[in-house]
Amino acid sequence: MKTIFIFELKRWLKNWVFYLYLLIFFSLGFLISAIALGYFDSLSATTSSNRFINSALSLNGLLGQLGTFINFIIPAVVGATVYRDYKYNFHSIFYAYPFSKSSYILGKFLSGILVTVLISLSIGAAFLLASVLPFANKDLLAPIDFFAYIQPYLLFIIPNIFVIGAFVFALVTLTRNEYIGFVFVIILILFQSFIYNMTNDVDDKFWVSLLDPYGAISLDYLTEYWTIEEQNTLFIPFKSALLYNRFVWVGLGVLVFVATYFIFSFNYTVPSFFGKKKKAQRFTKNNFGGIIKINLPKVSYHYDFWNNFKTAISLSKFEFKLIVKNRIFLVFITILMLFIVFSGYTLGQELFGTRTYPVTWKVIGMAKGLLEVFLLLIIYLFAGISLNNASNFRINHLVDSTPVPNWVLLMSKVLGLIKMVILIMLVSITSGMLIQSYYGYFKFEIGQYLITFLGLELLYYIIVILYAVFIQGFFKNYLVGFFVIILSMMYPFVFSKIGLE
Repeated sequence: MKTIFIFELKRWLKNWVFYLYLLIFFSLGFLISAIALGYFDSLSATTSSNRFINSALSLNGLLGQLGTFINFIIPAVVGATVYRDYKYNFHSIFYAYPFSKSSYILGKFLSGILVTVLISLSIGAAFLLASVLPFANKDLLAPIDFFAYIQPYLLFIIPNIFVIGAFVFALVTLTRNEYIGFVFVIILILFQSFIYNMTNDVDDKFWVSLLDPYGAISLDYLTEYWTIEEQNTLFIPFKSALLYNRFVWVGLGVLVFVATYFIFSFNYTVPSFFGKKKKAQRFTKNNFGGIIKINLPKVSYHYDFWNNFKTAISLSKFEFKLIVKNRIFLVFITILMLFIVFSGYTLGQELFGTRTYPVTWKVIGMAKGLLEVFLLLIIYLFAGISLNNASNFRINHLVDSTPVPNWVLLMSKVLGLIKMVILIMLVSITSGMLIQSYYGYFKFEIGQYLITFLGLELLYYIIVILYAVFIQGFFKNYLVGFFVIILSMMYPFVFSKIGLE
């Protein structure tokens, strides 16, 4: 285990991506803490608060904001430690080395976890640095207590990295698919949002808080009625709901990792979990045929703009099929429909004793809110996947040799993404109409659906697609591009806080 662990750790320490992640999270951590500590008071509104920014509870809240972004690099770090062997076909050689399964699994997993923890520590270091510099508003600071910086890591950051890392490591190892790790992280974030919304409708939040994979709802349950004095002076209480929540999810992570160990084997072929294996077909080669039998037609070549445009449209059909047949896309569509159904359940409930109908504008408003989250994530992810399809299928050199301009290939990918968005919108429209039918409301107003989704909303998402393709085009690693696009969502908030409009 030691040999593989040190090898993987050295590889990451020599990789520029590791230092890019460190720089990004340190910069974000410093910027967010600087905003909270009043660095830019002269440029924007004056900062004043009764709560200390460097109390244990406040620090945990700030770390939690960036903890969501940490989740997105777990597949790129923990998943990549094992996926790298499959990507470069090195596993066939690696599996022949005289080491045990435990050494391989533990070395790969622990090295990925350690690298992710090191990246997350840059956030705490940035918070600490921002609090000691003279630009900070001293009225917002309590005396520095290092345990207040350590406790969020011990209770939340490191356990969450371990749990999510165990799931991602299991999925990537057993399926040999790097994308599925990202899908799991997105599903987990959406699941937490669903659990958080459930707490608004239940009286006893204790049992619901145990379902939160990040432990944030359990902490809210314990500190809901704390006074300002308690928030400023007390450490995070490790008891009751939070204690049980951590034990449940860390225990689940251990079980997943142990199950991965027993299921994994040094096999060259990937195990089949979905569907039946295809039966091999016998192929008999005709060695006695000749090219003389083939009547080759005369080919005419046209490289004008119109024919290139038709080529882009034709290739977009292929790009669209690749997206639709992708299991990740099918998982997203299924989850989206489930969320629409669950959200639509509340549309027909009584409001102050009066029954309300699921009219079209209400259904559209509900669907738009869900679509904005799902579509942005899907576009950001599949923009990178589409641009890297040729490399992933190892036909990039063949594609480069084709007599087709670059703009044709790029346009086909953009059109494929636009078709994907249209398909998702049509699925949302159909789901909304089914919800209306369930409640006995049949005045669908299809025109309003089409104008809203395939008109105004589609134009917005076309701009998003162009932006995502533009950013992904700068990075050979689509994971880095995806992460940069996710971070760009914070720009409007950060700029407004530092006085830039």
